[in-house]
Amino acid sequence: MIRTLGAVLLLGAVAASCGGDGLARARASAVGLAGTVCRTEIRAGGVVVANGVVATAAHVLAGIEGGLEIVAPDGERTPGVVVGFDPERDLALVAAAGLAVPAAELAVAAAGKRGIIVAVEPDGTVREYDFEVLRRINATGDDIYGEGDVARQALELAADIAPGASGAAAFGDDGSVVGIVFAESRSRSVAYAVDATEIEAFLTETDVATPAPAGRCR
Repeated sequence: MIRTLGAVLLLGAVAASCGGDGLARARASAVGLAGTVCRTEIRAGGVVVANGVVATAAHVLAGIEGGLEIVAPDGERTPGVVVGFDPERDLALVAAAGLAVPAAELAVAAAGKRGIIVAVEPDGTVREYDFEVLRRINATGDDIYGEGDVARQALELAADIAPGASGAAAFGDDGSVVGIVFAESRSRSVAYAVDATEIEAFLTETDVATPAPAGRCR
């Protein structure tokens, strides 16, 4: 398990081996985020998980007050508003009215599951990284502010990712979302993703029609 988030590197935010149809679905529902958070330009991924609702990592949006945009793979931008922010799970939800991007399904992945992480850059460039689920874990440690003692269901992934992948979705080979990337190992090609069960629970708990504060700067 991950004892603390200090043991891994939080990300700011390549060709994959996912099946043809699954890869097409993954590319269709992956998005990027653009804006400025605490005087730092956002570079992070996200994924549409409901009509006009994007899931991403909370730490990339901590402290944002406005000017957030969702970037589609074709580069088109849609204004977004934070409607859910969970510093313990490291998940955030953004509502973007009029976003013309289809929603992906959520699915639970077992060890050995393969797929791709799809990250969309602010200019619409799509980057893809192969992964394999090494194991399901109960990730324990601090929240995104280095405080508390929290736990969340997560996936440990064999993956060699780059800055900009934080908040991006890990898609199974059928195109379903199995997790949201929130960290990587400092010493080996391993990434960590919040499990789909946590994403689903967060969606259920959140009123996506009501703006929510996005915490404080980190």
